[in-house]
Amino acid sequence: FRAIAEVPRRLERVLLGVTLAGLLLAPLSLGLHGLDALALPVADFFKPAAWRAALATSYGATALVLIGAFVLGSIAVGFPRSPVTSGLGVLAALLGALSLSLSGHAGAAAPQWLTRPAVFFHVGGILFWVGALLPLAVLLTGRDDRALARFSRVIPFAVGALLVSGLTLAVIQMGPPSAAGFSSYAAILAAKLGLLVVLFALALWNRFQLTRPASAGVPNARKHLRRSIVVETLLVLLILGLAAGWRFTPPPRALAEVQETEPV
Repeated sequence: FRAIAEVPRRLERVLLGVTLAGLLLAPLSLGLHGLDALALPVADFFKPAAWRAALATSYGATALVLIGAFVLGSIAVGFPRSPVTSGLGVLAALLGALSLSLSGHAGAAAPQWLTRPAVFFHVGGILFWVGALLPLAVLLTGRDDRALARFSRVIPFAVGALLVSGLTLAVIQMGPPSAAGFSSYAAILAAKLGLLVVLFALALWNRFQLTRPASAGVPNARKHLRRSIVVETLLVLLILGLAAGWRFTPPPRALAEVQETEPV
């Protein structure tokens, strides 16, 4: 976001704190993944076997790339805005999108020449949209409308990539109609889609009803837009929480593949 707009210094400190938290949580998640892979208790967190197991999985590559992304992100928000720090911020976002395409059900699905780029663009769209919410909410308390104008010009591309890639992944993961389609994965997907309908409707309202008067300095419009951004943030947290549930349930495509390989 700082690549397209200046943000207040107080917000930069908040962003730096969040990014540093990510830098701590990425390796923590890697260690926990190793415990999960070997079914070890939390007390074995520092045992080399857990870390070796985690690094041997595809999530090892994800965590390492994420750590690199958070390092670059910390530099990008920890120093004054410049072409260099803006470039590092963009590179950090690209690495963040790349990291999640290296592991998980979606990226591992065939054909990977389609699914891995789809995950990359899906996560990239999410990163830009979600990452802009807090800065926009803070900037709307001031009088500088350049950030809102620039965001409004860029966000359609991010949302377009998000929609096309998300639809592609959903079709591939659900697979052809079968009994496996009525699964926990499908239930989570249905709940997520329901929340997305509300989120996109709210985003359209913001863009076509509130953005122009807010940019013109209409106080009520700016207040309503800030409140709407808060609601957007809550919806996004719910959606991400639902998506995390996929960690515990394989997609119908994977279930169908297992059934096909089982002996009759």
